[in-house]
Amino acid sequence: MKPVFGVDITTDRRNDWSNSDEFILRKVGAELEAKLEGAADSAHTIEKKSGLSLLETILRAVSGTAALFVFIGVFDHALDHGFKEALKKLWPWFCVFAICGAAWLALTLIGRLKKRKMLVSGEAAAANEALEAALDKARSELGVPENAEAVDVFLLSYKLKNGKLKIDGDPFWLNGEVYAYRDGDALMLWGGEKVWAFPIKNMKGIKTVRAFKTAMCWNKKEKHKEGRFAQYRLIPNNYGLRMKAYHILELEHGGESYGIYFPCWELPVFERLTGLAAEEASKE
Repeated sequence: MKPVFGVDITTDRRNDWSNSDEFILRKVGAELEAKLEGAADSAHTIEKKSGLSLLETILRAVSGTAALFVFIGVFDHALDHGFKEALKKLWPWFCVFAICGAAWLALTLIGRLKKRKMLVSGEAAAANEALEAALDKARSELGVPENAEAVDVFLLSYKLKNGKLKIDGDPFWLNGEVYAYRDGDALMLWGGEKVWAFPIKNMKGIKTVRAFKTAMCWNKKEKHKEGRFAQYRLIPNNYGLRMKAYHILELEHGGESYGIYFPCWELPVFERLTGLAAEEASKE
């Protein structure tokens, strides 16, 4: 089943044609499209400046993982032989744990401080203001209603091998925000310069897949432990938030099977807008 918001890189890793282009109903004009792309690029540049560098990100991940494994090993030994004995025999590993833990904590704090400093800067405010203005024009031009709901969908690259789908970078999946609403007998999704239409009559159901995946972005205003999101018990890791299951809105188009892949916390919105109920969970 091809992901609607997916790019086939089986024969070309540089391919940037998305399956979602098959479902485009409306697009903004060329001038507004250029403004949207420019504003989005500026906002993305600000976001990159606000985070850790690639080297710092790698060091944070390595130090955090190392500290965790050392802690597990030392703790297991302490359970069997006592803390004093573990401290006596494994003191070098205590040092490794302390160094790695301190490095992880320091890089985490540095990242948060950089992000906070950049986000309150005039540069960030100007970039966000320009992006919001361009999006407001796009919403008006495309006729997107004010009650459209922000939802996350997975943006995936994949390969096809022997008829089977293999997601690139699995289990770390990139999720992006679109706006969903119902228009007559179709589910509509809006993302910047495009509106995609999915007729309800072409939908086969909502599949629930029980598998650990990490959503790499958190696009909600509430924290993942707050409100309605608390029930999903999302677990933070070095790459995002790990979840226990995800969903696929299955549909037919042009004689082929497609699916809108989305995280567990968006199920209520998709069920309400499509009138479909998710099937019982199955393993991946």
